[in-house]
Amino acid sequence: MRSLCRDGVSLRLLMLIMNKFFRRGIFPPLLFTFIILLFPDTSVTHSQHNSCTMVKINILSKHLRLLKENKTAELKFNFPARTVIRYDDSEFFTNSLKIQYSDGIYSIFCENRSLNFKKCVIYSHDNNALCRIKIDDAYRLYPLPLEITRQMGALKIFVHETPAQYAVDSASAELGYTPPEKTEALFALALAINGRCRIDSLKKKHPDSDFCDLTCCQTYKGRSGLNPVSGPYINTSAIAYGLFFHTSSGGRLFSESVFNSGKRKIKPPADILYAENLMLSKNLHRTWSASIRADELSSIICSGKNMQVHGIDYNPANEIIYLRTNIGITDIAPEEFRLKVNRKKGWNFIKSNNYSVSFNNSEFNFTGSGLGHCTGISLDGALQLADRGYSRYEILEHYYPDLKYLQNGKADRSYQYVTYNIHNGNIKSASTGASLLERRIPCGSLFKLFTVIYLASERPDLFFNYTYNCSAENPHPLPDHCWDRKGHGPTDIRSAIYNSCNIYFASLYNEINKDQFTKWFNRFVKSRGISMRLPETKNNKEWSELLAGLNFSTDISVRDIMALTMYIHNPDNAISSDASAVISGALKKTFTEGTAKPAKNRTDTLIEPAAISPEIWGKTGTVIAGTNSHHSYGLFTGGSNDTGIIVILRKGKGTDAAHLALSLMNKKIPEKL
Repeated sequence: MRSLCRDGVSLRLLMLIMNKFFRRGIFPPLLFTFIILLFPDTSVTHSQHNSCTMVKINILSKHLRLLKENKTAELKFNFPARTVIRYDDSEFFTNSLKIQYSDGIYSIFCENRSLNFKKCVIYSHDNNALCRIKIDDAYRLYPLPLEITRQMGALKIFVHETPAQYAVDSASAELGYTPPEKTEALFALALAINGRCRIDSLKKKHPDSDFCDLTCCQTYKGRSGLNPVSGPYINTSAIAYGLFFHTSSGGRLFSESVFNSGKRKIKPPADILYAENLMLSKNLHRTWSASIRADELSSIICSGKNMQVHGIDYNPANEIIYLRTNIGITDIAPEEFRLKVNRKKGWNFIKSNNYSVSFNNSEFNFTGSGLGHCTGISLDGALQLADRGYSRYEILEHYYPDLKYLQNGKADRSYQYVTYNIHNGNIKSASTGASLLERRIPCGSLFKLFTVIYLASERPDLFFNYTYNCSAENPHPLPDHCWDRKGHGPTDIRSAIYNSCNIYFASLYNEINKDQFTKWFNRFVKSRGISMRLPETKNNKEWSELLAGLNFSTDISVRDIMALTMYIHNPDNAISSDASAVISGALKKTFTEGTAKPAKNRTDTLIEPAAISPEIWGKTGTVIAGTNSHHSYGLFTGGSNDTGIIVILRKGKGTDAAHLALSLMNKKIPEKL
C-alpha cells in the first residue's frame, strides 16, 4: 500500500476498482492478483535526498491567469509513451493534454477528447517520467504524476517532488544561468530551500500545497537538469526563525524583525568580506530612488483610518518605522510598509528596506540600495563569495552564522580540495568549480615553505648547519612558545619542516637579511606566476612572525599553493640535489614523525587517517579565516607519486586536513564529512 500511495494512486480509486470487479462477479483472489500486477511493489532504499518525503507544488498559476486574461492561447502538455490519465472511474493512455479558456470556463482536452472532472491524475509507471510544456519560447520539464483540480471555476495544477530535487531546481530558477565558477552560490541557496521544505511555518501560505512557483514562496520552473542537492543538510530543529533570501542587501542586512513591528531581537550579520575590506551586495541595484506625495502615501498606509502621514522616522539599524500622523505616532514594520506601498505603486517602487527617507515640497523621497527585504541570504553577495572560491557552507554561514548541519545524524564540517598532476598542473578532480583555484586564504605555516626555499637556494650555510633549541619559553622577539607548548627541543631544518616549528623559523630573523629576502621573494613569486606580496614588517617581532608563517595578513590563492607545491616537488637548479633530498625527506616525515602523525588516544582528531603510503608527503597549516567572522581552518598541500593535492578544512586543524587528504587520495571520504 505504501507504494500505491507513493505512485499517486488514491484509496478512492482502489475502492472503485474493487466495486467494479465484485459487480462483475470476479473472484476476490483474482482481484488481488490484478492489483499486484497493476501496482507492483517498487519500494527502494531511501536515498540521501530523502525521497520518502515529498513536497507538493502548485505550478503555472501565473500562466493560467494569463490564459484567463486572453494573453495566451493555450497550455499544452506533452507526455511520454504510455502515460495514463485517470479521473472518476475513467482511465486511458494519452500523449498530450491541452488547456484553453473561453466563455468563463477552463476547457481541457486529451487529443480531441474533452474532459470533465473535478480532479484528475496523470501518471506513468516509470518513476522518472517527465512531461513537457512550452512556456515563453522555452520548454519546461515537470515530474509526473501531474494533478489537476477544478473547483468553483478555478483550475490548479500540482506536482510532487523530493525536497532535494525541488531545492536545486528552485534555486536554479531563482538565479537563472549561473556560471560554473559561481555554482556554490546556487547550491548554498538550494540547501536553504531544502531547509525551508522542513519548516512548517514556511509551508502554510497555501492551504492545498506546500509551495507555489511564484516569488511569494520561491520560483520554480520544473526540472533544471541538475542532480538533487546533497547533504550535509541544515538542521532546521536548531533554527530560531526562518530561512530567508533576497536579491541584494545593498550592503546592509536585516534581521527577521523587519517583518514585524517589534524591536529587533538579534543583530544581523555584516554583509562584508573582512579580508578584502569589501562591502558585498553592491553589484546589483547599487542606488535607487523613489518619490511619493504625502497625501497619496497617507491614502495607501492609512486607508480607512482618517489619518494623515506628516513625517517618517526610519533608522534602518533599528528595523522599525515610526509614522508621525495627525493623531499621533504609530509604528509599522519596514517590510509591511514597503509591501503596502508597492502593491499600489509597483513591486519595485521601494526596492528594498535599505534606504533613507526625506520630506520636501509635500513629497517623501526615498534613496536606497539593494532589492528585496534584505533578510537572510543576499543572492548578490552569495555570487560574489562563490566567485572568490568560498564553499556553499561558508556562504550559508556568512548569512546565518549559527547554522548547524546534520548528515546521518552527525554534525558536519565542510572541506574543499583539488587534486592535480604534480608535473603540469592539470586538474584531476575538485570539490567545486574553477573559482576554487582563485580562493585566497591566509598563508599561515605554508609560508614556511618560502623560507625553506630561500635558505636552500640563497643561504645553504644556514640550511645545512643552522639549529635552534625550541623550548617551552623563548626570548623576545620570538613567540613566547611554539604551537607545541612543550617545545621541540634542538631543531634543525629537517625537524623544523615536519614539526612546523614556529620557534625555529622565527629565530631566523637575526640570520636572514630582510631586504635580501624581500628582493628574492619578489623575484621568485614572479618567476613562478604566484600572486603574492609581502606585508610591511615594522620591527623584529613582526619580521620573525612573518618568517614563521604567523603573519595572517599574508594570503595566498589555491592556484598559488599549487605552483609553490609543484616547485617543491621539482625545483630548478637554484636548489642543490642534496638540499632537495632533505626537503622531500622532511615533508614525507610529516606523516610519520610530524604534524600529521596519528596520535594514540587523541580525542580531538576530526578524521582518522587512512593507511599511510610511503610516497605521501606534504605540509600542514592552521589559520584563522572567514568572511564576516573568523574560524579555524586546516590547510594541507602535498602529493603522492604524480598527484598533488590541496585541502582546506573549515573548522579544523592542519593535522585534520592532512588526514582528510590521505582519505581523498585513497578515495575513501570519511562519512562524517
